[in-house]
Amino acid sequence: MLHERLFLYYYPDRTDGVSDIVETARQYKLDLLSVNLKDSPDRQAEVLEWVDSDRDLLPLLRIGDEKMRGYFFAPRGSLLIRLFGDTLDHRAAPNGHLKLFTTSTCGACRMLKQWLTTVGQEFEEVDIGEVDGAAEDLIRWSGGRRVVPTVEFEGTARLFNPGIPLMSRYLAKR
Repeated sequence: MLHERLFLYYYPDRTDGVSDIVETARQYKLDLLSVNLKDSPDRQAEVLEWVDSDRDLLPLLRIGDEKMRGYFFAPRGSLLIRLFGDTLDHRAAPNGHLKLFTTSTCGACRMLKQWLTTVGQEFEEVDIGEVDGAAEDLIRWSGGRRVVPTVEFEGTARLFNPGIPLMSRYLAKR
C-alpha cells in the first residue's frame, strides 16, 4: 500500500519496540533505516522538534524520505501489520483524541472531514488560519512545511495530508 522509505529513530537507552519494528519490517520486506540518535546529533535536534522534546514519545517511526508523510510515536510491529498487511487489522487501532488541522480553502481537508464523519470517527477541527500558533506548530512538526490536512492522534501519530487510504488502514475503518 505505502511504498515510501521508513525511518526508525531511537536512543540506545530507549529501545522498547525497536526490535519488533525491525523484525516486522524485514518480514514485510519494507525499506527501513534505523537511526541511533545518539550517533546522529543533527537528526537528534530535528526529531526532538517533532516530538516537542518529549523523549517518552520515542522511538519514532517516520514514513517518507524527501517528503515526510507522517510519523508514529513509540510504534510496535502491529502498526506495520495494520499499515502494510494483507488484511485490515482492528486489534491495534488508535483510540485516542484526534485533531484535524485544516484551512477553510482546502479541498482535501473537506474530503477527509466528510470521510471521518461518514465512518463515525470523532475529531476536533483546528483551522490553522484562526488558531494562534497552529500554523507554526505544523511547520515545526512537519520539518518545514505548512501542510493541511494534518491529523494528530494524541500520543500516537501525526500524519501530513494522509489521504483516505492511509487513514482507513490506520484507523482500521472502511
